[in-house]
Amino acid sequence: MGFLHKPVWLLTVSVAFMLLVAFGLLFYNSWRHDRELEPIQRHLNYIADVQTIDDAMRALIVEYVVAYPNPIDVSAVDRIHEQLDRLLEFGNSLDPASNDRITTIVRQLEVFREMNEDMEHDGMLSMLMNSMQIMRGTMLGELSAHRSLIERKRKAASDDKYVALGLLAGLVVVAFPLGLLVRRRISRPIDTMGFLMSLMTRQHYVSAYTAAFDPMLQPLFKNYNHMVNHLVSLEQEHRSREKSLSESVRKVTRLLIQQQGRVAQAERMGSIGEVAASVAHELRNPLMAIHMALQNLRQDLAIPEHAGRVDLVIGEIKRMNHQLNLLLDSARQSPEALVPLRISASLNELCSLVRYQINEDIDIVVDVPDDIVCPLPDMQFHQCIFNLIVNAGQSIEERPGSIRISGRLDDDGLRLTIEDNGPGFPTQILESGVRPFGTWRKGGTGLGLIMVRRFADDLGGSLRLENRDPHGARIVLTLPCGA
Repeated sequence: MGFLHKPVWLLTVSVAFMLLVAFGLLFYNSWRHDRELEPIQRHLNYIADVQTIDDAMRALIVEYVVAYPNPIDVSAVDRIHEQLDRLLEFGNSLDPASNDRITTIVRQLEVFREMNEDMEHDGMLSMLMNSMQIMRGTMLGELSAHRSLIERKRKAASDDKYVALGLLAGLVVVAFPLGLLVRRRISRPIDTMGFLMSLMTRQHYVSAYTAAFDPMLQPLFKNYNHMVNHLVSLEQEHRSREKSLSESVRKVTRLLIQQQGRVAQAERMGSIGEVAASVAHELRNPLMAIHMALQNLRQDLAIPEHAGRVDLVIGEIKRMNHQLNLLLDSARQSPEALVPLRISASLNELCSLVRYQINEDIDIVVDVPDDIVCPLPDMQFHQCIFNLIVNAGQSIEERPGSIRISGRLDDDGLRLTIEDNGPGFPTQILESGVRPFGTWRKGGTGLGLIMVRRFADDLGGSLRLENRDPHGARIVLTLPCGA
């Protein structure tokens, strides 16, 4: 792996080195300035001591002049002498001539102390004035040396400024090409990754050419390519599964439509059977009366020929009565067992099936609490509700519309209400009631509502039809919901 293929490491090492150098220089300058401030502070203290001694000598001269002709107290001279001795022993003078001047002053003060009472006034005053002048010269020499020291420190600080500027310029010179390198090897690949991710959000799966990127970033792009390939395979599986599910739904829908046709035909035949059973039931009573009358007549006939003819009629009536009994027996059906049904789940399942048989622009809304559970015959309940929803959807035809199914429990049991915004029921249906083969829709059998009414009657419920204002139909189906 070449050196240029590691821009991140190169940038890190270079910046770390420059920062270490900068911190090292800062630490060194801080330490150096701290060390250089110490002699400056000591020299300031030295100057302050010189100033104090100078002030004490001025005070000594004033005291000497005021006390004349009396001698002065030598304790003040001793204090000045002790201060001068400390300067000679612990002083931090910068002027090489300061120690010689102070030594001269010490000697003159010793002479002044010994000859305080014997020497002439003018000579003593002249000696004190000379010592003060020497001390003043010491002060000026130290101030001049202090200014020189400050000037050297200022020049050194100025040099440090140029060093810092040079270090900053070096950092810029080093960082600029590294920044260009990082942009070429790092920033552009990251931008490319962002663009590829934005394509992925739009389901455009594009693989990245990993050889064009920095080796340090190649694992990232390899993982991205692996993810893209996996997503492509998942997308293909999803499309295949969706196609399979669509085909299955189409097959189931065709089967449901065929079954619906068979159910409608069976309902029609059932209604025919119901009518036939009703007619047979009505015919049995008069046939029984005729049979009894002919038997009575047969007993009164004396002519054998006439009696034989009556016997033939009685035999045919017996055969007809037997056929009617067979017809009634075949019309009887065993009731379906009751099972606990969760009404909301059953209605949602029915709506999913009905969706394939009505216009897709029709909205179906189910408003039934989830906790309603009623013991009902499963197959008959599904078939009845299925017919009612399909009838509502077919009444709306190809127009956009809505069907609302609501259910509540009241004192009468389960009350289901199916409403649509279609044209509503014809007035004839509302006035005369539901009759077999009575339909107002083109292609209708007229048996759907008959089956629903019979289902409700068998369970002890009721069916009510009405129109909504301003248009639409409403069917209220009441079913017992006991234990």
